[in-house]
Amino acid sequence: MESATLFILSFLLYPLLPPLPPPPSLLTLLNSHPHTLSIGSTPLLPLPHLSSTLSCKIYLKDESKNPTGTSKDRIALSILRSLLSLSPNLTSISEGTSGSTGIALANLCRIIGVECRIVMPDDQSERKVELMREAGAKVRVVKTASISNPKNYVNLASKSPNFANQFNNPSNYKAHYTTTGPEILNDLKSLDTKPDIFVMSAGTGGTISGCGNYLKDTASTKVVLADCEGSVLHSKITDGVAFTREMVERGVKLNRYDTICEGIGLDRVTKNFDKGKIDGSHKIMDQEIVYMKRWIEKYENINIGSSTACNIVAVCREAKKGGVLVTVKCSLGEREDERIGCKEFVEGRGLRWEGFEEWFESEFAGSSN
Repeated sequence: MESATLFILSFLLYPLLPPLPPPPSLLTLLNSHPHTLSIGSTPLLPLPHLSSTLSCKIYLKDESKNPTGTSKDRIALSILRSLLSLSPNLTSISEGTSGSTGIALANLCRIIGVECRIVMPDDQSERKVELMREAGAKVRVVKTASISNPKNYVNLASKSPNFANQFNNPSNYKAHYTTTGPEILNDLKSLDTKPDIFVMSAGTGGTISGCGNYLKDTASTKVVLADCEGSVLHSKITDGVAFTREMVERGVKLNRYDTICEGIGLDRVTKNFDKGKIDGSHKIMDQEIVYMKRWIEKYENINIGSSTACNIVAVCREAKKGGVLVTVKCSLGEREDERIGCKEFVEGRGLRWEGFEEWFESEFAGSSN
């Protein structure tokens, strides 16, 4: 009897109870999550041995300290926020990526329950595929092909709805102009200095353009591209034409040039890269990248990947006595240990493993002006 009375009373009083608050939006969930809050504010590391050798100050913006180990956390967050502002009930997202952006997107999508679909070329490390799948992404690995080929990984991804489009999405550029660049400048201001030269390679073009433009606009910093073999970007900066000799050798419509580098180099000019106010460029060879990785690991005790090694070779070429140079540690070097960090892999590519100290001495020791 008492239970029946309570049931009737609760039924009668139910309309008087305050309504439950609506569930938080996907954007609110994303912005408040600890993973999201840990993106950015990465350290600026001095490279003391290299700086002393070249009689200047060289700093490395350590983007490997982002939650998934690369600067791509910044652009993935910026792109996802943009998509959610347009589609608050977003259910899926697709992207063509060489790995790092896919890893970053997959982890953010998992936070808010959004499906992440990735298309990836087959010339990247297996570990990257594993990391994306561990984060819940659906990954499709396809044969490497030029951007002019409909079967290129980016072209295939673009056919799916809610294409992130990291290469041309302005949210990529914006992420670096509003976060990475200001962080570098503020860190150097705390050391009572400013960047004379910013050196960066390009995968999508977002970092060199966004970060570089901010530093140029606020500190008159010189911006220099570090470009790998097979990429057209060096030619675009030096000659005004996006072309490289490897295009003739391979047939540009058939295959992308096979470099040891992961995540950098382009066979076209993206919208994000085209925004950059870039003053100069250096073409960096695979052998130099292998040697620089080994030199930095021995003398600075930092494990770096191929893109970071490419950056540092270009830094050494730009070094001037008393100057302040900044570049980026793009990712965790450990992710490439099975490739550029493996003696058998390197020598299997026809590159030399030994001789890095002699190379550095002949190329850079005592070369600063």
